[in-house]
Amino acid sequence: MSGTPTREQALALHRAGRLGDAERAYRALLQQTPGDAAITHALCVLLLQSGRDAEAQTRLEALLRMQNVPPAWVLLAQLRRRQGRVGEALAAIAAARAAGLADPGLDALHGTLLAAAGDDAAAEPLLQGAVQRQPALPEAWHVLGQIRHRAGRWNEAIAAYREALRRTPDDAALHFNLGLSAEAAGDLELAREGFDAALRRAPQRIEALGRLAAVQARLFDTAGEAASVAALERELGGAAAGDTVEPFLLTFLPLSTAARRNGLARYEHNLRAAVRGQAIVPSPPRGARARLRIGYLSPDLGHHAVGGLMRDVFAAHDRGRVEVYAYSQRRHSGDTADAIRAGCDVFRDVAGHDAAATAQTIGADALDVLIDLGGYTRGADGRVLALRPAPRQVSYLGFIQDHGAEWIDALLLDAEVAPDPSIFSHRVLHLPGTLLPGGRAMPAPAADRAAFELPHDAPVFASFNTSYKLDAAVLDAWLAIHRAAPQAVFLLVLPPQTRARVLAAWRAGGGDAAALRFGEPLAPQRHAVRAASCDLLLDTFRYHAGATAIASAAAGLPVLCVPGALPLARLSASVNRFLGLDALVCASRAEYVERAVALAHDRARLQALRASVHERAQARGLFDPRRTAAGIEDALDTLP
Repeated sequence: MSGTPTREQALALHRAGRLGDAERAYRALLQQTPGDAAITHALCVLLLQSGRDAEAQTRLEALLRMQNVPPAWVLLAQLRRRQGRVGEALAAIAAARAAGLADPGLDALHGTLLAAAGDDAAAEPLLQGAVQRQPALPEAWHVLGQIRHRAGRWNEAIAAYREALRRTPDDAALHFNLGLSAEAAGDLELAREGFDAALRRAPQRIEALGRLAAVQARLFDTAGEAASVAALERELGGAAAGDTVEPFLLTFLPLSTAARRNGLARYEHNLRAAVRGQAIVPSPPRGARARLRIGYLSPDLGHHAVGGLMRDVFAAHDRGRVEVYAYSQRRHSGDTADAIRAGCDVFRDVAGHDAAATAQTIGADALDVLIDLGGYTRGADGRVLALRPAPRQVSYLGFIQDHGAEWIDALLLDAEVAPDPSIFSHRVLHLPGTLLPGGRAMPAPAADRAAFELPHDAPVFASFNTSYKLDAAVLDAWLAIHRAAPQAVFLLVLPPQTRARVLAAWRAGGGDAAALRFGEPLAPQRHAVRAASCDLLLDTFRYHAGATAIASAAAGLPVLCVPGALPLARLSASVNRFLGLDALVCASRAEYVERAVALAHDRARLQALRASVHERAQARGLFDPRRTAAGIEDALDTLP
C-alpha cells in the first residue's frame, strides 16, 4: 500500500485481523489529523486487543479531555473494568449516558459492572433489557445466569447459561457455571455434563475436577469418581497457587493426605491474596470485662443442619460467664431462626455484606473470641476470618476438618473425632463427650411401618445419609449383610438419578432387588416417625452421619458404624461412645457386617437396643443445650 491509507482502508485492515498493518495505518492517519476522534478510538481498541493498556489509557484520557466522545467513554469503562477499577468504570458509563449514548451493548456493560459491584438488583433489569433487544450478547446472558444463581433461581440461571452457550459453545467457564446451577437444582446428570464439558475445554481445571468427582459420587458413578479423583490427585501435586478445589470436597473424596493438604494450601493462598492490602479499623479497647464476649459467625443460623443442632445453644450459655453475639451471613425465617435470634445478646444480620464489611462489623464489637460455624462450606466466606476481626478465632461444627490457616487459632472437637491432636496443624480443644449438640429434645415418636410400606415381620436396616457419602465399599458390606440375612429389608433415601446405579450395583453383587427400598426426603417430624419405624441405621464409611445420627438417637434408632481416619468419618462413633453404646462402634468392616447380621437374626435384642437408645440419650443429656454451651465455655477458658 503506497501513500497514506484512507480511513476505510485502515478500518478494513483492522476488521481483517491484520493488526500490525492496521496500527501503522492508524498512526499514519493520526500524524495527518491528530484530533481524529474515530481513528483515535479505533487505535485504542487495537491497543486493548494487543494488551497495551497503558498507551490506550493515555490516548483515551487525552481524547476525552478535548472532546466528549461517547464511544471513548465506553472503551474507557471497559479498560477500567479490566483493571479492576469498577467504580471508575461505572463513572465512565455515566459519562457515556450523559453524552447521549443508549444501546443494548451499553446496557449490557453497565449491568455487568453493577453485578461486579455487588448490585444485582440494579444489574438484572439492565441485562434483561439488553438481551431482549439484542440476544447475541453472550456475556450479558452469562452474567444474568450468575445473578440468578446467586439468588437461588437455579432453573432461570440454567436457561441464561444455555442462551450464552448457544453463542459461545466453547467457553469452559460457562459450562462450569451451568454445572453449578444444575447441581444446586438437583439435576445431577446435567451437572455432570456441564463439568465434563468444562474439563474437555480446560482439562487441568482443578475446581471443575473436584466438582465433577463430587457429582459422580452423588450419582454413585464409582468408576467415574475414581477416574476424576485420580486426575485431581495428580493436579493437586503442583505448587500451592491459582486454581483450587472447594475445600469441603477434600473432606470426603478419597484423596491422599498430601493432596488434601495441598488443596487446602491452594485455597488459603487464594484467600490471602484476596485480602492482601485490606485492613479493618482496629477494634475499640476491650478494657476490663467480667464476662467473655464471644461471637458466632455462620450462614446457617436457620433451617439447616447446623442451625438445627445449635438452635438452643445460644440461649443456654451462662450469662455470668459470657456475652453472646451472632453474625448471620444469610437471611433466615422460621422457628429455628427466631429461636437463635432470641438466644443471643446481640444478633447482627450481615447477609449481602462483603467480607471487609462483615469483618469490620465484627471488629467493631470488640469480641474476645470469634467462633466460626461455617468454615469452608457453602455460604461462608473465608476472607472474613482472614481479615482477623477478632483476637482469637476458633472453628466449630461447620467444617470438622483441619484448616491449615494461620487465622484459625483452635478447633473445637472431641476425643473420639480427634483422638490424636498432633496430626492437626491447629490446637485442638476437646469438648467433653461428643462435639455434636443434641438439637431440640423431642419425645420419641411411635413407629408406623404401614405408613411407609415397610414389613412388620422383618428387620429394616436404613441409610438416611446423602448420596455422596456412599461408596462401593459400603455397598459391598450391605450386600454381605443381605447374603447372610436375606430377610432384612434395606431402606435408602437417595436422589432419583442415583437409584438406578445403586440398584444395578446391588443386582450385580447378587442382591435381591425386592430387599432394596428407596424413600423420599421428608419433613423432620415425618422423618422421625420413619426413623422410629426402622431397626438399625447402617452408617457409611467415608463420611459418618452427624445431624442424622442425632436425629436417629431422638427417634430411638441405633446407628452401627466403623470409625475411619478422618474426623468426618468418626461422627456417629462419637455419639455412640457418648451414649455408652460401644458395641455399635465396630473395629473393622468385617465386624460391621458380623454385628448387623447378628442383630438381624435376634429381633428381641434389636428391639431392646432400640428401646435403650432414646433412654440413654435423655439420661446422658444428649439433647441438653447446656451440655454443649458449658463445654464451649470451658474450652474457651483454656485459650491463651
